[in-house]
Amino acid sequence: MLLMERKLQEVHPLLTLCGQIVETWQGNPIQKESLRVFFLVLQVTHYLDAGQVKSVKPCLKQLQQCIQTISTLHDDEILPSNSADLFHWLPKEHMCVLVYL
Repeated sequence: MLLMERKLQEVHPLLTLCGQIVETWQGNPIQKESLRVFFLVLQVTHYLDAGQVKSVKPCLKQLQQCIQTISTLHDDEILPSNSADLFHWLPKEHMCVLVYL
C-alpha cells in the first residue's frame, strides 16, 4: 500500500526490516528463495519508483541469482503439515521471466 500511495520515506525502512526478516527466516529452501524473489521485486519497484536507478542494480543482480538458485532446487521435499506453507506467490517456472522484465 505504501508503494502505491508513493510514501517513499516510509517504504525504505520497512523494506530494510523485511529484508532482515527474510534473510533470517528458517524454512523450506524453495519457499525462502520464493519469498526473497517477492521481496526483491518490491525493492526493485521501490527504487525505480523513487528514481534511484543506480541503487536498483544490486537488487536486480540479487534477483537474477535468486531465480537461478530456485531453478536448481528440487521441489520433491516433504509436504508441510500447515497448508499456509504450500502458498507460492508465483510458480517457479514464471519467476524466470522476471529477469527479462
